[in-house]
Amino acid sequence: MEIVYNDEILQRASRGYIQGYYAKDQATTDKPSVHTLLRAYREEPTVQAGIKALADEIVKNGYIIKGTDKKLIKRVEKELKTKFRFKRLLRRIVYNSLIYGNSFIELVYKNNSVDELHLLETSEMSIIADQHGEVQAYEQDHKGEKATFTTDECVHLSINNITSGMWGEADIKTLYSTIALKQFLEGFITNLFKFNKFRDAWSIEDADEVQIKNFINDLKLSRDQPDKELVIEGKIAKIAGRDIKDLNQLVELLNYTRQQILTLLRVPPIIAGIPDNSNRSNSEVQSRKAFDGRVISLQDVMEDEFTLELFPKIGWSNAEFEFAPIDKRAEKDDIEIAVALKNLGLDNDSLLQYIKDVGIQLREGATLESTEAGPDPFPQSRKPVDKSAEMDEETGEESTTRQDQLERSQVVLDQYAEEVLKK
Repeated sequence: MEIVYNDEILQRASRGYIQGYYAKDQATTDKPSVHTLLRAYREEPTVQAGIKALADEIVKNGYIIKGTDKKLIKRVEKELKTKFRFKRLLRRIVYNSLIYGNSFIELVYKNNSVDELHLLETSEMSIIADQHGEVQAYEQDHKGEKATFTTDECVHLSINNITSGMWGEADIKTLYSTIALKQFLEGFITNLFKFNKFRDAWSIEDADEVQIKNFINDLKLSRDQPDKELVIEGKIAKIAGRDIKDLNQLVELLNYTRQQILTLLRVPPIIAGIPDNSNRSNSEVQSRKAFDGRVISLQDVMEDEFTLELFPKIGWSNAEFEFAPIDKRAEKDDIEIAVALKNLGLDNDSLLQYIKDVGIQLREGATLESTEAGPDPFPQSRKPVDKSAEMDEETGEESTTRQDQLERSQVVLDQYAEEVLKK
């Protein structure tokens, strides 16, 4: 497909020359090393656990389609579920966005309408833009075979744009040195447990070049073959390595690298499946403050892209995409709130929308019916005591307050004292 760059497009473009964009026949060069990003995810368990925790939290409560056109909303919900299988696609989009910081969605047209949605391989994509930063097309290079997509055929989602670069920033890039240190420590500690000592040293005082070469070769072979005898020629002395006394410090350093990875991803250890010293209340505070804030910010970016970029190209300009609340309450609490709102006079349409927004599953076409007297949303046990109401004077066992009981007790004691004095 040939991309045409006419004067009208350039007139509408920004007049500034944005860093990261070059001639109109070249792709932007700020693309991250996606293969390294994927390897960091696949080879580092802590990164993988953090990414999975974020992805699960983003999609766990599903999504909501909003708008004023009820027929359109029903059609969007149905097509996303059955035609596009959007739940499965959404999870893949989230994973690509978290690992690469970018994802590309292809729109396949049939009879001038979108018939299919596909996730393109991020590692194979390039962005073609002019010198002003106007995106002209997207290009995929699959093993030498190139495919070009217009801006109507592809939606690009970038979640971490802090500069003018089209690709944005990939969080995992800042973890390369930490991951390398962590993996080195793991290998080093594994070697300690394997040989139960630190590395030995050898002092060569009297040996020729051939003897030294043979000794080094035999030493290497003996490490892979424990049953191989080590033959030493010349005067070579072994200096034993020190005892394992620094293991605790190594483990602490290993825990530090793990903590650094989760800190950047903003995933509390308890959520990533790593137990720590925090009690339940501390874990909940971590989850609600840092973790939920990160999840909501990522959801906001995706909601904006789906609502303003993807939906209009499908023909759903009047529909809005939103993720369901991540702090979903128990359905029992939501139903009690709905009953209270109904008794307060909330109209049926607004009430149904509330029920849908909090995630309560209702059958298709469910309606609300008026009743003469609904259940009391505030049972007697939940009603505050009316202190202004006058209470009947009661004594003894019939008393309803602590003060009445005390007064009754005093009367009984006085009567008992009078009887004793009479005797």
